[in-house]
Amino acid sequence: MTEYVAPYLSLSEYACHHCNKLPPDFINYDGLYNTFFDDYWVILRGEFGGLIKVTSGYRCPPHNRAIGGESCSAHCTGFALDCRPVNLDVNRIVEIVEDKIPDVRMKVYPTFVHIDIAWTCKPRLRDNWVKGYRFHGN
Repeated sequence: MTEYVAPYLSLSEYACHHCNKLPPDFINYDGLYNTFFDDYWVILRGEFGGLIKVTSGYRCPPHNRAIGGESCSAHCTGFALDCRPVNLDVNRIVEIVEDKIPDVRMKVYPTFVHIDIAWTCKPRLRDNWVKGYRFHGN
């Protein structure tokens, strides 16, 4: 039986692919995880209407370093998801974020979209950790 951390998000998709763990403070973080998953992720997944594969959720610091992730990656906070629509309609994900969940930070790549709520972290580790920040990557 598949375990879920939120509707439409399995534990195996979200947990660190290196150690299979959740963020250390996942259970006791003042409901921010609930906001990210139960509100933002559910809206995105529900509006999309097709399969979205989560390719990266939480990353432990050693895993993040091993794959060349940014030193202050939002993935290390547990507040980030990289998602790839199976039909590769990245533009539809962008439209939904812009229209329905504009607070979410978003980085758009050719085959996937990164979303996060890194602005909720205190102190902010990067200048671009602000609500609604947009970045188009390579």
